[in-house]
Amino acid sequence: VGMFDLHNRGYGVAKGIPSIVVAAASMDDVVAMLGFSVCIGLAGGAGNVYQKALAGPAAVVAGALYGCAAGALLGATKLWDA
Repeated sequence: VGMFDLHNRGYGVAKGIPSIVVAAASMDDVVAMLGFSVCIGLAGGAGNVYQKALAGPAAVVAGALYGCAAGALLGATKLWDA
């Protein structure tokens, strides 16, 4: 029994609980990948440590901005008006 199965059965749908749990699980994955990429970057050796440490969070911010821009662009089309 997964979260989507419980959503289909109607458990917690009125309060939006399944959507919040799925979103939280996705954010957990993002944080884990960010931490891993920062650690791998710092273990790389030569170079500026501060630049390597900030490369991961900068990539996440850039990805969020690109995602918002793409969402706004797609939201302005008739593609999602069905």
